[in-house]
Amino acid sequence: SQTTILCFFFQAEDGIRDAQESRGLGDVYKRQEYMGDINFNQKINSMAQLVSKIEEEVKELNNLQKEIKQFVEGRQTLIQQESESVLVKKEIDLLEADATIYKNIGGVLIKQSLSEVKQNVDKRIEFITGELKKISALINNNEQKQGTIRENINKIQEAYMREMQKQAQQKK
Repeated sequence: SQTTILCFFFQAEDGIRDAQESRGLGDVYKRQEYMGDINFNQKINSMAQLVSKIEEEVKELNNLQKEIKQFVEGRQTLIQQESESVLVKKEIDLLEADATIYKNIGGVLIKQSLSEVKQNVDKRIEFITGELKKISALINNNEQKQGTIRENINKIQEAYMREMQKQAQQKK
């Protein structure tokens, strides 16, 4: 009789690992909705205020773009991890019930039951799927915020142009 031993190596001891190392995303989750309501009909006394408002909006837009880039990179990592986990699940499903499976924990191979391994892989896939949904929602939310900020920038630029025209007419 011939014995086949398959070893699957996970990145974390419990078989589930966060999608990324911590980047302080708690601040992102706590971020309040952008409250950039500006009364554009209200008279702004100086061009400097308009320029300052545009600079603030552009800075916020740049920050959102950086966050989206990080989220997209995280999503790509999650997609790769999900794909790997699905392949592992397919391989595990091919094993016979009495197969011997070992897990690498801290450089030591620990024997595990087939049912335990299947459970861990299923949990990992479920976790990754949940994280993919969360990160996709964050990307969509930031894209919507970007649209709002772009609209605000356009309104401020229009107000700036009107103010420039008023000043030009006053000089005549």
